[in-house]
Amino acid sequence: MTRALPAGLLLLLLAGCSRGRVELTPLQFRTIDPPAPRAVGFEIQDAIWDEDADGRLRIALRREATVPIVNLRQRLVLSLLLERLPNGKAREYRLTRTSLRGLAEVGPGQARFESIGGIAAVYREDAADEIRCVFRVLAQRSTARLLGGFGKPTRVLLQGEVRARRDARTGAWVTETEQGGFERSGESADQQARG
Repeated sequence: MTRALPAGLLLLLLAGCSRGRVELTPLQFRTIDPPAPRAVGFEIQDAIWDEDADGRLRIALRREATVPIVNLRQRLVLSLLLERLPNGKAREYRLTRTSLRGLAEVGPGQARFESIGGIAAVYREDAADEIRCVFRVLAQRSTARLLGGFGKPTRVLLQGEVRARRDARTGAWVTETEQGGFERSGESADQQARG
């Protein structure tokens, strides 16, 4: 039996200051409700980036909140691993199986996200340490089972836009999204650059 993250609880992540927004749309074709046929939006509190030792661009997004009435902790962390920063003002990336990892928690419930494919673009902002990233990713969501392990993955569409600032904590946030058997492995992380 899996412990799903109800859309109503996910909506509670909306309040607070924002560095961008991410939308999640379930692509469930066996039943129409639940999940309800609509996207769930998340305001992103913080978005950061850096380059790893191989020069790849890492972008990490975070949203954390607590519902005061029931003291329910909520957390969303996503990471993107892209080939490298744009040489000019902008660059498009084709996303692969290693491009996105994510973690969502609502109370004791947990879901993990892994990209299947998609597209992203990164734009250099006027401030040297800021970039803007837009993305659309087909991903699989695995929901933690009550007695351990994860249930059969379902597909979701994740899309969003964030403004990220350079920050040395990026590597730690990326690692957080890769723990528990969700490491990036098997294929090269180089996305096909376009443009």
